[in-house]
Amino acid sequence: MTDIKEKNPWGIEVYHHPNPEIASFLVPEEISPPRLDHFTAASPGDPGISPSVLGRIGSRAVGEILAVPGVKEVRVRPKEIRVKKEATVPWGDIEARIIHILEGAVRKKRIKAV
Repeated sequence: MTDIKEKNPWGIEVYHHPNPEIASFLVPEEISPPRLDHFTAASPGDPGISPSVLGRIGSRAVGEILAVPGVKEVRVRPKEIRVKKEATVPWGDIEARIIHILEGAVRKKRIKAV
């Protein structure tokens, strides 16, 4: 069943898809350029995400989300971060960490915009 959780103080909403391994985190500020990008969890020795692809704020947020144990892949749109997790990891273990990362990205974006 899909549901949208209440917005937190930073305006981030969480949408749980019919596939229980996928959730979308909707942010009020664009944290990446207007494009769709797809990233998978980094393997050892992977150089990471280039800031030229997503911008400094977006690339840092995606890199931190991919570093959360249990996250398999991330799809990025300007105001949506879609996360696919491993089946063995419950959302309760990772959702708060992802929201915290996105709160920091929104905060940086708002500071940068001022």
